[in-house]
Amino acid sequence: DEAEAARHFALAAEQGEPAAQLNLGLCYLHGTGGVPRDDRMAVRYFTLAAEQNSAQAQYQLGQCYARARGVAHNDAKAAELFRAAAERGIAEAQNALGLCFREGRGVRRDEAEAARLFALAAEQRLPAAFNNLGECLVDGCGVARDDAEGARLFALAAEQGDETAEYNLAMCLLDGRGVEPDAAAGARPRRGGGGA
Repeated sequence: DEAEAARHFALAAEQGEPAAQLNLGLCYLHGTGGVPRDDRMAVRYFTLAAEQNSAQAQYQLGQCYARARGVAHNDAKAAELFRAAAERGIAEAQNALGLCFREGRGVRRDEAEAARLFALAAEQRLPAAFNNLGECLVDGCGVARDDAEGARLFALAAEQGDETAEYNLAMCLLDGRGVEPDAAAGARPRRGGGGA
């Protein structure tokens, strides 16, 4: 029962339990568990858990700053929080910090650092990281250009349902970048095995 779970998260969160604070923050962020969607309350609970070094809460709070959900938009604060979570091995945070470095959001632009972070997240099989590292490889951004490896990573991400990777793989097939050209295969939509 989601509502009962949220009630227990709230009790434990008020007693200072970081996992409960994170989960209650997620309930507020998504409006689940019988609580209304409330970005400010989500930020409140993510902050409490992040202050206790919850890496997942640091990542979620970073997303709130990056997307101006419950707080003012602040790329530097988002990058700081992503870095804290990335250093603790959170693949989504590694990928998010990689995007910050690739685009120069909240940090100095550094394509090599972006590619390194995407590679760390890809080691944990995060589909978005496969796609982002693949983009670095086919564009030669921060790493030596390698169309074949880029196409292989697009295929891995596409198999897991990443729509951007589906598009990137289709373009590789159409253009013959890293794969044999196949206009028919590039024009057919591919469907992966799972959600993104």
